[in-house]
Amino acid sequence: MIKIASVIEAVINLKDNVSASLKNINGNFSQFQRQASYTSKSMVKVGKEMHNVGKTLSMTVTAPILAVGAGLLKLGQDFQTAGTPLGLAPEQREKPFKILITISRRSMGRLATTWLTLAKQ
Repeated sequence: MIKIASVIEAVINLKDNVSASLKNINGNFSQFQRQASYTSKSMVKVGKEMHNVGKTLSMTVTAPILAVGAGLLKLGQDFQTAGTPLGLAPEQREKPFKILITISRRSMGRLATTWLTLAKQ
């Protein structure tokens, strides 16, 4: 009888130890699930923020660069229309250069305004 009692006691102790270990494992798994859920939500948030950064860069960097390029193209066309002053006599060169300076100031004024607007954002 003593041997059977010892076996029963050992089984009960083993069950208690295994039960405590299973509870610990279950608690750790629940904590892992919470952290995985939090990480998943954080990754979604980071993805949305990166999308917004890309959108903002497109609007604040790419668009002004395209606008400056278009402005420079227009400036070149206007300068060509005004007549290239290098082929003119010295007394005739002043007017095209004045036109070029006026157009440049307008373009740079628009560019400066664009950059100031971007800096405020």
